Order: sequence, then structure tokens, then C-alpha cells
Amino acid sequence: MTASVADRVAAGVLYLDEHDPNWWRDSGPNAISLSRLDLADASCCVLGQRCPVDRWLRDGTTKFGAQLRYITRGKGVWSALTEWAITHGFMASGQKPGYYELTAEWKRIIKARRKGESR
Repeated sequence: MTASVADRVAAGVLYLDEHDPNWWRDSGPNAISLSRLDLADASCCVLGQRCPVDRWLRDGTTKFGAQLRYITRGKGVWSALTEWAITHGFMASGQKPGYYELTAEWKRIIKARRKGESR
């Protein structure tokens, strides 16, 4: 049985809480814009906004760089990264409707955090 969208996003939230504290705040460098948030667009998704691809290409030591090397060890890079992204709610395993659900759940979590309902 596959994990629900809420469970997968919860895994991603735990990951970000550990590796990128205060990732949900609406100010600071690379703050997530809820109006732009779209999990179907790599530049507008949670990770795409927090750590833009141009930074990954410029600097392999970004806050997610070491984790990326760990995740992909012993596997094909794209298959390992895709599997990790799906299980952590950063990527849908199906078509567009899955991305709508993921985007809605991430927005719900971020709004709750910003309102002080969590953490």
C-alpha cells in the first residue's frame, strides 16, 4: 500500500525541519512564495524555491548537496532521487492530479506554520 499524500508530505516536512530549519518562514533568503508554489514545476516547488537549481549547479555543497550524494549512493542518480522525492512528498508518482494534491498539502502545512499553529 502506498503512503497517503499527507504522510509523504509529513516525511518531507521532517526532512526539511532537520536539514533546513525555518524553511517555512515567509521572509529571508529563498522564502517560499505560496502564490508561486507548484509541485509540478521544479523551479516553483518547495525544494526549487528553497534551493534553486542554479545553486545546485554552481555549488555542490548547498544544504541539500551532501544529502543528495547520500540518497543516490549505489543507485542510478535519477531513479534514486525520484524515489526519494516521491516518498518525501516533493514529487508525485502519477500524473498532474497528484501534483495538485501535493501542492495543496504543502500550502496547508506552510500556512499553518506561518500562523503559528505548528512549531
